[in-house]
Order: sequence, then structure tokens, then C-alpha cells
Amino acid sequence: MMRNASKLMTSKKFRESLDLYKILSENYPNNKGLYESQIGAAYYFLGEYEKAIEYYISSLNNGGNKSMMDDNIWEAAEAFSKLDLLLANGSIIKPKNLIEKYVELFPNGSHAKKAKEILGK
Repeated sequence: MMRNASKLMTSKKFRESLDLYKILSENYPNNKGLYESQIGAAYYFLGEYEKAIEYYISSLNNGGNKSMMDDNIWEAAEAFSKLDLLLANGSIIKPKNLIEKYVELFPNGSHAKKAKEILGK
């Protein structure tokens, strides 16, 4: 099943891949951190950055590689911050809430300096 999930991911069939990784995560809790990082990656490639970060954080809490999650969370937070959000009043903003989340999780992380610059800290 892991091989199939990986194959789907590299074939850009991200929804199908994340479905298999979710099953793997449930069935093999000892490797939950690994599988959740892959679920996060699938969501990242789907442009669902908030969900990606949710799974990256869970991966981190379940034994996922801290350095890798530092990079992955930053990558998703930065991508999300580049999106334009249209507010009800018609103004457009660049969301920074995931950058703030990154700094909260990794105050001295690999990308903390850049994150703090973006936040004006």
C-alpha cells in the first residue's frame, strides 16, 4: 500500500495518494509521523496549505522529522502568504497567519529570520 501511495503521489494523483496515506496512518500508528507528512505533502500540492500545515504539525507531534517539518511548514506558510485574500469590504490582503504559526512552532527555525522579517518583527 505504501508503494501504491508513493506511486500515486509521484504521478500527481494527490487525492488518491492522500487517501491511501490516511489509511496507512490509521492502520500503522507506529509510522503515523511519516504517513502524515506525506498527507501534508499531498495537500500542499493541491494548494490546500492550511490542511498541509495541520498534517505537518501532527507529523511533528507523532515522530516526524523535525528538520523536514520545519522546511515543509515554512514552504506551505510562505506559499499561503503569497495568495491574495478578498475581504468582504472589497480590499485584498496577503494572509500572514500561517507565517505567525511557523514562528510559534519554530522561533529559531531555519526560516525564522525571513518569517520575522515578513511579519515586521
